[in-house]
Amino acid sequence: MDEDHSANPPPQSPLTAPIATDQYWDAMARCETNTRWHRDTKWGGGLGIYLKTWKVFGGLEFAPRAGLASRLDQIEVANRIATLGYTSPSGYHYKPIGYHAWGCALRLTPPTLIWHRTEALLAEAVGNALTADHAVELRAALGVAETDDVMARAQAVYERYQRQEGFDDLGNYKPRRTFAASQLRLAHLKIIGHADAVAPSDP
Repeated sequence: MDEDHSANPPPQSPLTAPIATDQYWDAMARCETNTRWHRDTKWGGGLGIYLKTWKVFGGLEFAPRAGLASRLDQIEVANRIATLGYTSPSGYHYKPIGYHAWGCALRLTPPTLIWHRTEALLAEAVGNALTADHAVELRAALGVAETDDVMARAQAVYERYQRQEGFDDLGNYKPRRTFAASQLRLAHLKIIGHADAVAPSDP
């Protein structure tokens, strides 16, 4: 059963590195496994995270294997693999691998990166605490155009989000022609928000 994240609002502080939006990971899951989030194999879950990689990047905090974890927890581990990295309880830091860890990344539009988890941005929006800077990130996270009402969209999405239904109808991450892996380097990706932060060097 998926966890109820409403009781524990996520931290609002920026992450140590930018992450892909949840809609990007939903597109990745459609490509990798036909959105089978509970596929319980050694290449498990919706994102096909290899069991050893799941363990190395802290997946055991959530479940023994990716397919036994919630969609949000799989996305959390995927962001660690791609850009955040992970520090083990013993203090060893595993550097991020990058998006080329997924074969389907070469068939999707490269992700737009943001500095706050979608969950945190949505919580701010429905709590009427969304800053102008965070509104820009939320627009990117929800695929909302500049001319559209981001607050109305956020309310509707937040209600579905709380039911763990995901964002499968959002975004422009459609399959495209394969392109070079070098185009997935962090330095080449669009990063939105948190202007004072310095993006980490490429993994």
